[in-house]
Amino acid sequence: MNKDTSVSRVFVFGAAPGKVEELSFPAEIRDSSRYISQVATGNSHVIFLLGNNQIMVCGSNQYGQIGFPKEKVPGSLEKPQINELEIDGIKDSYAVAIACGQNHTLILYKTQYENKKLVVFGSEVGTGFGDLQDVFVPKIQNLLKDDFKIENIEASSNRSVAYSEKGEVYMWGEGFFGNKFDTPKLCYKFNSKLVSFSLGLLHALAINCIF
Repeated sequence: MNKDTSVSRVFVFGAAPGKVEELSFPAEIRDSSRYISQVATGNSHVIFLLGNNQIMVCGSNQYGQIGFPKEKVPGSLEKPQINELEIDGIKDSYAVAIACGQNHTLILYKTQYENKKLVVFGSEVGTGFGDLQDVFVPKIQNLLKDDFKIENIEASSNRSVAYSEKGEVYMWGEGFFGNKFDTPKLCYKFNSKLVSFSLGLLHALAINCIF
């Protein structure tokens, strides 16, 4: 498949971004006809990872969760729009994963040296810098340990997760059982390779490989 010429049609239902009424049946978002490799949704925002490695966004920017400065998009975007993210430290990198919490966004980039860097923006609860400031200008989450090699990311509600292939799971934001982590904390360590991790509102699911 040629990702530059193929087209993905995007359908939404429920309370769709840019629409006042709720949709009982899937309806196509117009002006979104591009090849889309991944999509992630928050409470009222949507992030698309395109086949050409661009990031397309729509929905609320109340907390900076679609990555635009507040003065540029003070409210929300009704139609999907490319966001040309300019972030120090990810030159010559490409996005490999996206995740959305309720009001925040994570994008995982792979560098030319095969290292991975995590970029975050949106509500301070899910971005993990511990300064109580919402992040309107996307920036690298630099509070993870230097020897921690991110395999993938996950987010839901007001929490975020980054996990390594070795089974280390860092979490920040609202934990479980009333815990709250202002900055990334090593919360779990499995004894074998993690192949998938998913977050719900009050629970998590991990899949590991034992051989």
